[in-house]
Amino acid sequence: MIFFDLDGTLLDHDYADKKGILALYNIHADLAHVDENEFYNVYKEVMEHYFDKYLSGELTFEEQRRIRMIELFSRYRIKLTREEADCKFRLYLQSFEQNWQCYDDVENCLLSLNHAEKGIITNGNHEQQLQKLKNLGILQHFALIITSDEIGIAKPDKRIFVEACRRANKRTDACIYVGDRLHTDALSSKEAGMRGIWLNRNHETAAEEAEVIHSLSELSALIDLSL
Repeated sequence: MIFFDLDGTLLDHDYADKKGILALYNIHADLAHVDENEFYNVYKEVMEHYFDKYLSGELTFEEQRRIRMIELFSRYRIKLTREEADCKFRLYLQSFEQNWQCYDDVENCLLSLNHAEKGIITNGNHEQQLQKLKNLGILQHFALIITSDEIGIAKPDKRIFVEACRRANKRTDACIYVGDRLHTDALSSKEAGMRGIWLNRNHETAAEEAEVIHSLSELSALIDLSL
């Protein structure tokens, strides 16, 4: 069985995320002195910090959304109330959701693997991750959807991969996992006993050895060659 990560692997999260945050940036005249790329990079730093706290159980999904906005705007000496932060997040979320799209290589990859059972293992809110798959029009390709929210374990904890294989009634060594993060996806799934494949879209260098592809268009041939 072939499992995929979702954000950054199938869904172009960075594209939608940037559209969402710049929708906020563009309505704030008091941010005119701030470079838009700087604003987005600060947001990414803040988002990753508080999303990790959500994954570890320190914050609820809603709490981390609110705190992200409060922290982001505080960096520019703009103080937000809880209500203002929630309002800004809704504006961000509307644009973020409107710009969900697959990478160009996703559709052909999934069609080329029609013969194989496929699943998703993803960190995030279960309802939102399902909605992404529905909106992208690819939900039907996957027999099993595993989210950290649903089972209470987040990548890179290898137990989430073991549990996914258990639910699929497969041995871990009979399953493949494909994701865009070296440690969170490829190496942690390999540690769980799966065949971990790093989707290195940006041609990054890494000291650790991993099985690498640079596009999902390479996946079908790689798997076929190994059979």
